[in-house]
Amino acid sequence: MASVSPAKKENVSEFVELIGAYPVIGVVNMSNLPTKTIQQMRAKLREKGTVLRMTKKRLMKLAFAKAKKENVAKLEEY
Repeated sequence: MASVSPAKKENVSEFVELIGAYPVIGVVNMSNLPTKTIQQMRAKLREKGTVLRMTKKRLMKLAFAKAKKENVAKLEEY
């Protein structure tokens, strides 16, 4: 049986907390985006006080499944 690293478990639990804490949640596929573009996006969002977190698709699916918020599971298809 494969063991799951504590960092991944912590990452999923952090996302579950963030999903519960904010009224608006967005999901964006950032693969193949240049680093400079991502850094600019982060800077602009940071100025507005927006939280931007990135993780692997599989960990997001686990967080959506554990979240208690209504309709969050629908985000899984994106």
